[in-house]
Amino acid sequence: MVDGSGSICDNDPKFQYGTDVTCDNWNFILKFMEDFVNDTDVGLSATRIGLATFATTATLGWDLKTYEYFRQ
Repeated sequence: MVDGSGSICDNDPKFQYGTDVTCDNWNFILKFMEDFVNDTDVGLSATRIGLATFATTATLGWDLKTYEYFRQ
């Protein structure tokens, strides 16, 4: 589960609501998720990773069966 609401930008002093599309905090979240996945053995008989974001509503990014094979 990943917080995709606008509140993640509340403590970002550079972010301007109505002007900016994203904020540093969102980029930190994306970098953390990328590093986590790259450091994890993902596969059918290994770790499975799904993604859902939440804000006003929840959205399924992908389920646990979408990426069943690890990258080589």
